[in-house]
Amino acid sequence: MKKLLGVLILGLLALSLQLVIAYPGTDVFVSPPHTDVNEGSNFVVTVNASSLNIFTVVFDLYFNSSVLEALSVEEGDFLNEEGNTNSTYCFMTEHFPDIFEGKKCYTINNTIGEITFQNTRISNTSVSGSGSLAEITFRAKSGSTSDLDLQNVEALRVIDYQIEDITDLSVTDGDVYVNPLRTVDISLTQGWNVFSLSVEPEDTSIGSVLASISGSYDIVWTTINGVPYSNTGRFPIIEIMPERSYLILMNTADILTVQGFEPKSKAVQFASGWNLLGYPSMSNRLITDVLSGIDYDIVWTTVNGIPYSDKGRFPITDMVTGNGYLVRMNLVGSYDIVNR
Repeated sequence: MKKLLGVLILGLLALSLQLVIAYPGTDVFVSPPHTDVNEGSNFVVTVNASSLNIFTVVFDLYFNSSVLEALSVEEGDFLNEEGNTNSTYCFMTEHFPDIFEGKKCYTINNTIGEITFQNTRISNTSVSGSGSLAEITFRAKSGSTSDLDLQNVEALRVIDYQIEDITDLSVTDGDVYVNPLRTVDISLTQGWNVFSLSVEPEDTSIGSVLASISGSYDIVWTTINGVPYSNTGRFPIIEIMPERSYLILMNTADILTVQGFEPKSKAVQFASGWNLLGYPSMSNRLITDVLSGIDYDIVWTTVNGIPYSDKGRFPITDMVTGNGYLVRMNLVGSYDIVNR
């Protein structure tokens, strides 16, 4: 309540504080509720309010400061409804810092992972409906997870020049998954190998992806919609993509090193007949699970340069990160690799 009184005083409100019985049905929530971002990127979440008449709002938002860094907080549009963009405490403290002694409607503490926010309308009316209270920009510092935990949420409304507590607030937190930047090493033996990428590089051009084995290979093949492509053929390979696999002829053994992010999901498309299909995941899965419901005949791969199949003397059972697969399909279609 001290925070609310402070906001009211700074807002120069001359209203009588008479508390009456409030009504339920107020929601304050983080949007989106679940955020998936790559390490190093900036992203925005909002704190929204829904189904309420509101005049003043206060909240604290806590986050994992080892994973996220709060960069900025901007006032949302909800309390500025009806086009009155100068009608709130946030606007006044931003544009008239001398009058308000340099105060702001928010604070950011990246040491403990805390954002405080307080805003009120500088008028004697509430606003109704739903909208954004605050827009917060974060930087994803490191790969891990962080809750976005709303605490100390309070709200007031004005009815007939009387200020009422909004009770029975429904508060919904959020969370963030920061996809870590990964470095993947794929061992390639002299001769023919089949490989695929479990991560998606920022630069997918063939020269960039295969830079670590430059001079160690001669030919690279893949298929796109059943059509063969190569680095030396009529239809040249332009990119190395995680949803495809690649048949590569090495003139000497080497290690392919690739840096990138594991895709959240990937659709793997195939044609009828033989296809070089990738496995864009950091986790191994059973072939029968990956190809569940798919009409196929046989799956081939190489392990240390030796060919293996799901129907051979030494059958493979799993799709393994880094391996590529030559699959004979009976129909055109696609399947999804879902990692998160």
